[in-house]
Amino acid sequence: MEKKQIREMNQPPTLSRHNFLSGTKRKAIEERMNRVEENRKYAQMIDRRSRSYFPLAFIIFNIFYWIYYIKFAKDTIE
Repeated sequence: MEKKQIREMNQPPTLSRHNFLSGTKRKAIEERMNRVEENRKYAQMIDRRSRSYFPLAFIIFNIFYWIYYIKFAKDTIE
């Protein structure tokens, strides 16, 4: 709700959307803005999780790779 109020405060007073839009259009725009905000929050959550999951996956992959390389591939190279 706070971001919505800030957006409304940043609108010029003569071009306020409340003056020109009917109730149904205003409601549709507000619903769309809410969906956009929800999608933004979802994307931020994915970004936060990815910051830890991708390095963790890389470390796990490296551990298994080097275990395989040291035990099995080393014998085939010699």
